[in-house]
Amino acid sequence: MSTLDDGRVDGKYPLTYRNFGAIFIALRGVSMRLRIAFVFAVLAVSPVSAEELCPKYGKCVPADQFACQEVDRSSVVTRVCYNEAKAYMIIRLKKTDYHYCDVDPATVSDLLTSQSIGRFYNKHIKGSATNGRFDCRTHPVPTF
Repeated sequence: MSTLDDGRVDGKYPLTYRNFGAIFIALRGVSMRLRIAFVFAVLAVSPVSAEELCPKYGKCVPADQFACQEVDRSSVVTRVCYNEAKAYMIIRLKKTDYHYCDVDPATVSDLLTSQSIGRFYNKHIKGSATNGRFDCRTHPVPTF
C-alpha cells in the first residue's frame, strides 16, 4: 500500500469521517433510501482509513503511528499519544487535540507519572501565546 502526498492510498482517496458527511450532503435532492444505498456502495469499494489524530493547529496524522494512552486521573488531559521516533506528541485536553514537537521520552514519562498531569502539562509543556519549549511553530513538525 502506497500513500501519496495528497492523501490518496494506492491511487484512491480513502473514505474518512471528514469526507463521509460531504458525500451524504451532496446527495441532498435524492431520497433517503437512495442516499443510504449510495453511501453503503461507496463504503464497500473504498478503502476506509484508520483513526486519525487531528491536532487543532496541525495536520491530521494516522493514530497507528503513535503509542496512545487514555488518561482517567486528570480533569483536563484525557489522552496522550506519542511517537518516540519523531519526538512528536499529541495531547487531548478535554475534547481538543494539540501537538508538540521535539518532545523527549523523559518528558512524556514524567507527564504520565506525575502526581498532577494537568499541573505538569501547564508548567513544563504548554507554551505561551508565541513560543514554548515544545511549540511546533518554532520546532519542525514531522511528516507521516
